[in-house]
Amino acid sequence: MTKSQNVTPLRSVKQPPGGDYASLAAAVRDACAGMKQWSTAADVAAQQLAIRMAQQIDDTEKRARLAEVAGDVDEKLARWCDVAETLDRLGPKLHAILRDLGSTVAGRKDIKVQERPAGRLARLRQGGAQ
Repeated sequence: MTKSQNVTPLRSVKQPPGGDYASLAAAVRDACAGMKQWSTAADVAAQQLAIRMAQQIDDTEKRARLAEVAGDVDEKLARWCDVAETLDRLGPKLHAILRDLGSTVAGRKDIKVQERPAGRLARLRQGGAQ
């Protein structure tokens, strides 16, 4: 290509908010942190379970990479490193937990976020007392 050609540079595709994560567990942790508007103390156990499941999936992927480097692995180790089986087993459960916590569009549709007035001006806007 010569300098005389008119070339429109390609625009990069924007990542979704939060963007690129190094691990599924990091993405789930970020999703749980984003639920602060509507989650309560009662949701903490489900959030921790979701993070643990995501960590198990991440760990399986790490083991699979190590087994690939090691080469010859026995059947038991191969099952322990089976990412597809782990995703088949834990993926739907993780999705269900995240949906129930309101981390998916379907899960959020019934959640009514109640914003707390921050100060006097917010109370006045709502018609409350001074």
